[in-house]
Amino acid sequence: LRVQLGHPDGSHCPCPAAGPTDFTVIHTNKLHCVNVVFCHCSVSVTKEPWEQLMLNEWLPATMDRPKTASTFRTLELFHMLSHWGKITAYDFYMTLEKLTDNIGQKKFTPIHTSGTSCGFKSRYESFLQLTRQWRHLKELKRARRGNDGVRKVAETHAGELAVKCIACLAPGINLPTGWENAIVEERFLYTVFIAINACFCLKRRTAGTWEMDPPLCDGGSYFVESGPYCQYCDTVKDQKEICTCTGLAAMDFANTKYSEGYSATGVGMCSCGRHELVMPNGVGDLQKGKRYANMDYITASALLHIHHLLFLLVSYDIVCQWSQKCFERLKSLPPSVRLTAVRRILAFVIPKLHILRHVIKCQEKYNLLYTLGAAMADMEGIERVWSGSGLLGTSTREMGPGSRQNTIEDYWHNWNWQKTVSLGMHFMFSAFVAYSYCIFTISGTLLLRRLKSARKELKIQRKELRTWESNQLQDAPHWKKMVEDFERQNSDENPFSLPSSGMPTLFFFFFHSQNLTHFLQV
Repeated sequence: LRVQLGHPDGSHCPCPAAGPTDFTVIHTNKLHCVNVVFCHCSVSVTKEPWEQLMLNEWLPATMDRPKTASTFRTLELFHMLSHWGKITAYDFYMTLEKLTDNIGQKKFTPIHTSGTSCGFKSRYESFLQLTRQWRHLKELKRARRGNDGVRKVAETHAGELAVKCIACLAPGINLPTGWENAIVEERFLYTVFIAINACFCLKRRTAGTWEMDPPLCDGGSYFVESGPYCQYCDTVKDQKEICTCTGLAAMDFANTKYSEGYSATGVGMCSCGRHELVMPNGVGDLQKGKRYANMDYITASALLHIHHLLFLLVSYDIVCQWSQKCFERLKSLPPSVRLTAVRRILAFVIPKLHILRHVIKCQEKYNLLYTLGAAMADMEGIERVWSGSGLLGTSTREMGPGSRQNTIEDYWHNWNWQKTVSLGMHFMFSAFVAYSYCIFTISGTLLLRRLKSARKELKIQRKELRTWESNQLQDAPHWKKMVEDFERQNSDENPFSLPSSGMPTLFFFFFHSQNLTHFLQV
């Protein structure tokens, strides 16, 4: 098969330039060996072979005398399969190789047999390079970094390539004028929910180095910049975290958890606690369990992308231990990620499912149900991020550091994008149905149903509160002030705490009930 490049209309080229006669094209149906002819006449917009291949929607494996290319359709297909089917590049390529020749008898002359099962030269290494190039070009395109005439790709800012949460608070975008002067009762409206956690499925064995396999656009999306982060981790010694909460198995192996033979025992992450998107520069490799030093650096790096006047609600499954001396540790971080306003952290909380494994003292101090403005948030959304990305561990643990990082980041690009699309469609459709509801009294979608349910519950709770206050005229104002002081952090006394000793509740009601008969009947 002879393919003339530079003439999309199929016209004859008066100045053809012979290319490789054994050019391999990786397509969706199989591998093709073709005779490529380049164009040197005035019709072609470029004389560069790699540009002519790109105009034909073939991505070359190299810019210098290319002999292998993959069609755009093939790379698009693999890209989607890697997201939704967790298909590896090896499995995908071997499928195409077997579709070309499933018994190993076909030989593409003049290419000599190189020991592969199909009898022709394997293009697996080239396909790996092509898939990595394709992913990187896609993320540059999405971030509008492809045709920037001012800054080069190497000048991409930290976290600029990440798909950011469109629903999170951003001054100048979705916040009213004067929001920074909000009263105490309205602080929760300007609070960003941050979820912190670690996943030990995303390990990486001790194979390759950062010099041999650097990541493309290091620090440009979700992982922190590898150079400063590794230097900081090398200066941190093993930390003897003393666990005072008996339910935390994660703390028992803080320095030794599955570290032998691994350069990374997992990854730590900061995500949007409300909308479950991975935060820019909010991910970093862990060397030994959940060391505070690693999580401090990752958290501080992610918080640099949040306005310094916004308040924070930080969720972590071991926050009862991590929050101790947290501010002192954050101040001692390197200058590039050091926080200057750590006091804006409004509250530390534990996710609603994880808190059940903590002692009673932790359940009372870090409970979301006792936190003003937390509403019905469970802060378990980061576990849903791990449910998909954790499956990548089996295919990425043998990769080099750069290849692994770019592969995982590409999956998070898709995760954040799907969340963004679903948020946009959800808000748009909900607004339309809400408008229809106002005119035609049509019941709406999830957001509208939640609003109706909240209003109904608010009406019930207000009625119950008025009844309770009328029956407790002497003590109600004092009790109400205790709750308000606790919610505003004006008092450390938790009014919801149960006494650890003293008269049992049943005997209390027995001795203080004015109507014992009525009490027993109830």
